[in-house]
Amino acid sequence: MRRIAAALGTIVCVAAMALPAAANRRNPAAVALVKKAIAASDIEAKGAPAFRLQATVRLFGPNQKHTDGMLVKFWTPAGQQREETLFKGYQLIDVSDGTHDWRKSNVAFVHYKIDELWEALAFTGRLRPWIDPHAGKWWSTGTLGSPSSQMTMTKFGKPEPGKQSGQQCVEAEDKRSPATEVCFAATTDHFLSETDWDFGVTYEYSDYQPFGKKSFPGTMRVLNGGQELAEIHIVRIDPLADPAPGLFVPVKGSQEEPAIAACGEVKQPKVVKTGKAPVPPGVSRAGWTGSGLLYMDVGADGVPRGLWVMKSPSATLSAAAGQWVSKWQIRPATCSRGGAKLNVAMRVIVTFKPLAK
Repeated sequence: MRRIAAALGTIVCVAAMALPAAANRRNPAAVALVKKAIAASDIEAKGAPAFRLQATVRLFGPNQKHTDGMLVKFWTPAGQQREETLFKGYQLIDVSDGTHDWRKSNVAFVHYKIDELWEALAFTGRLRPWIDPHAGKWWSTGTLGSPSSQMTMTKFGKPEPGKQSGQQCVEAEDKRSPATEVCFAATTDHFLSETDWDFGVTYEYSDYQPFGKKSFPGTMRVLNGGQELAEIHIVRIDPLADPAPGLFVPVKGSQEEPAIAACGEVKQPKVVKTGKAPVPPGVSRAGWTGSGLLYMDVGADGVPRGLWVMKSPSATLSAAAGQWVSKWQIRPATCSRGGAKLNVAMRVIVTFKPLAK
């Protein structure tokens, strides 16, 4: 079950980062390329067989120190899912029977790197809004496939910095969304990478292996600002012909969450009170400037948790931004149908500007 993702530019002595208005242009060749990539690799497409996926994962810390774990996913075309994230001392199990969703976790929030692991696996879901505006209605980061979005395509016939020979890339920008580039192998239609220029996150895909009539990447990497955060290696994907009894029922100790499939449109979370931003110690107000990007988990209670600095001009501003954002009052995301409050993962742009003397 893909978590709802939200993006929020905010002003504090700040200005939300304005995005240029997008031209009403969608390159037909770019749209066709994205469609081919989805068709080639979407193992959760309508009519696809049920499966069990198992992967080993590695989370990287400072100085390339790492922690190893495992992901397991079960899926059926009836909408049933079970996702398990297992590390030493950490367990997260999400279950859906197609109508209800449940979660069991031994931690208070989902860590940024754990969230990114599942984001990497959900690449066809992220591609689909590029061509189908309705496919993106669950997440608040915008719909790159909307008629107002600008989609341009570039072919790399010769190797260029950071690009492979024969690679084709599509860039999209929407007035509601940051600029994003996705690249594909020109000869196989395989999805190779996705880069969100504003958020500084890159997903890379390689080592494609067949699964039925589809092909799925065996290796996935997540990078933030060029630094590797996480790596996934698919161990196996097997048909799930006869699911075990109880596979799609809640695990003992689970908490039921609003079912996204019955949610309708998602009303975005909103910061209702920020309070006064702290002045970083040792920094003069005249020199107090720079933009940072933070990730946080916002619960149904509207409380920010699990703050993670994705990029920042300095450690001093990072600390100040984290201290400030942790005290915000946020109106949580809600379902338009029924009004249930939702847990969301949010990326927040914080821009510090000099204050008048």
